[in-house]
Amino acid sequence: MNGEIICGKEPSRSPFFIQRFRGLRLKSLFSIADQVSSATVGFLVAIYVGREMSANGLGVFAITGAIVLIVHASQNSAVLEAMSVFGSRRPPAERRKYLGFLFTLDVLWVGGITGLGALELSSDRHPR
Repeated sequence: MNGEIICGKEPSRSPFFIQRFRGLRLKSLFSIADQVSSATVGFLVAIYVGREMSANGLGVFAITGAIVLIVHASQNSAVLEAMSVFGSRRPPAERRKYLGFLFTLDVLWVGGITGLGALELSSDRHPR
């Protein structure tokens, strides 16, 4: 089999990593591309904020981002994961309404907690 032609086809000469990725589905590749683009945008925004604002501004940006991620992850584990189980059981006609409910809940939860944090930071108790 060393360089032989089998059934009229030459053996595959593509590198190992290409052969390995052929088995991935398109959905997996989109997921990977989403993560790469998300990390890249976050990195570029951090560079921009660091250059345009002081070190204090970059620190506030980083801490706010971490708080939003923690709140979002806690909501995912406490609410959305459990509700996803029930949502898949709904008839197709009700799924659109259910998706709207989940989206609204997500925006209210993350936006509400972030808004409370912003109010706290802007209060008179914190020196400027």
